[in-house]
Amino acid sequence: YQNTFSAIEKFGKWEIGAKKNYGNSSMTFNDEGYLAEYVDFNQRNEIQERQVYTYDEYKILFEVTSYDDGGKVKSKVKYIKDDKDRISRIENYDSEGKIDFSYELDYANGDKATGGKYINTKGNIVSSWKNEWDGNFVSLQLRYDSLNKLDSKTYYERNGKDDVIIQKETTPDDSVTNIYKTEYEYDDNGNWIKQINYADKTVDSFVTRRIVYSDSKGNKLNSKGLIGIWQELDDNDWIEFKKDGSYDKGYNENIRDFGKWELNEEQKTLTFKSNDPDKSKKYSFSFEEQKLILSTIEGKERIEFEKR
Repeated sequence: YQNTFSAIEKFGKWEIGAKKNYGNSSMTFNDEGYLAEYVDFNQRNEIQERQVYTYDEYKILFEVTSYDDGGKVKSKVKYIKDDKDRISRIENYDSEGKIDFSYELDYANGDKATGGKYINTKGNIVSSWKNEWDGNFVSLQLRYDSLNKLDSKTYYERNGKDDVIIQKETTPDDSVTNIYKTEYEYDDNGNWIKQINYADKTVDSFVTRRIVYSDSKGNKLNSKGLIGIWQELDDNDWIEFKKDGSYDKGYNENIRDFGKWELNEEQKTLTFKSNDPDKSKKYSFSFEEQKLILSTIEGKERIEFEKR
């Protein structure tokens, strides 16, 4: 599960702000580790689009079908192989099954695409590109216009985990037009769980991930997974669970309550032991996809939170 947030500066420090209306998604993988389903959400976790990925008997991508929020087919993408089982053509179809546009990929002797062409419905080349590779990843992409004139360049730098840390866009003569920088935080399995994205030396956005591994207990919430800041949906109330077992509760920038927290995984209860005894409270909890749901024991109150 992946969410994108704006960045806000407070007292010289960049912090996670409101969730954006784009860049929120879930990805599900099959037993072989290939992407099987991608779901795009808005900031209220409402489905905007769902994509289903289909592979052939050789585990090569064959088709991607996109559905709207009502389950109606929006578009299809078909992947055509050459005689060496390399994807050589990608065809995009609209909701009526008519071809919209396509890409043709070029290869040298190996299985890495050296470039490609973007082709419209009339069969005309709208643009094209060439790739330069460094090992298993593209390090430079050259982009050309419809007259095959060099239009721009994009350079990529990666860290030791092969994630892009710098994306530099330039003109044909290498004058820099944009530089995007990304910092990462990783989990114990070496997969990133947080991105800090910079544009022009300013933090542009934060992206967070929650990964459920195939050998894990799925949506079961434990104390370690609870640690962090949780924002109430549709409100500015928040709770920060700290590693030392303490918590802060607040609204916007104001702390309204603090104390100690206890999570009982077996009974599925979360107890707040406030510094002010009158504010101490026990909730039953559930964890559904991206949301922590707290309910009073008698069931009269239900609050939904999302991790920042």
